[in-house]
Amino acid sequence: MYTFVCRDCEQPFDRKLRMSQSSDTQDCPTCGSLNTRKSIGAIAVGGATRSAAPAFSAPPPSSPFT
Repeated sequence: MYTFVCRDCEQPFDRKLRMSQSSDTQDCPTCGSLNTRKSIGAIAVGGATRSAAPAFSAPPPSSPFT
């Protein structure tokens, strides 16, 4: 998943692309412009989504069965 920003209307948009397609020109879904750029940001891998959750979480609670 890659995030792009339109240089004409300044709207961000996401596209699910192969790495080999990430440098291809993308059309803006809002205004149709081809004047877009890839945005630096979080990259989803393996179907994961962006989240506000911290990178590290607390360990799971102890179980009396382990």
